[in-house]
Amino acid sequence: KDYLYSLFRVFLGNNIVSSPVHIWRKYRKLMNPVMHPSNVENFLPVFNEVGRKLTEQLSVSSPPSGRTDEIFEMAVTASTKSLLSRNLKIDSLIDGKLAIHNIGKLLILRLFKFWLHIDWLFKLLYGKELKESLKIRDQCMDVISQEWKDGATIKKEVIPGANQNSDRLSGLNLVDVMFENLPIVSDDHDWIDEIITMIAGASDTVVSALSFLLLT
Repeated sequence: KDYLYSLFRVFLGNNIVSSPVHIWRKYRKLMNPVMHPSNVENFLPVFNEVGRKLTEQLSVSSPPSGRTDEIFEMAVTASTKSLLSRNLKIDSLIDGKLAIHNIGKLLILRLFKFWLHIDWLFKLLYGKELKESLKIRDQCMDVISQEWKDGATIKKEVIPGANQNSDRLSGLNLVDVMFENLPIVSDDHDWIDEIITMIAGASDTVVSALSFLLLT
């Protein structure tokens, strides 16, 4: 891999984008069923739901303005719900969205300003900001982990009489794969890095595509 991939590690660890080949091959194989088209179809209702809400927001007359924030919020919400296969109990991970935005900004900054490729200089200039964003990220991941555990408990019918009304969508999600392949953190890998990468990557792709369509 090109050395530029190593610049991702300070943000996303040994994830599917930046990990060495031997780690990438192992975890890519575990995640393949999640990304298979037949499995992805199970999550289309999530994107349909948030897409309708976004359409309603954009259809309201308003002064000319950028709509990137609304699109970004929709994209993060959809990708996060897809990771859990169920609706979150919390309405909005506002802090998490802010952290993803800040980490993405720092990543782009480091990629295009070559002097920030130097680790010590980047940490000196932006280390505090990155640390705060990663702290918020970890807090949000604690919420996501608890949401998954609650959903898994209901799915297994451990809770007698629990509401089974499709709180959970059908299909295999990345958090399922994570808990089926413990430990979450090992010497050379952290599943949380994969989840953050998936949320950030999916959100960025959706925002870029929709922003382009709005301009054409």
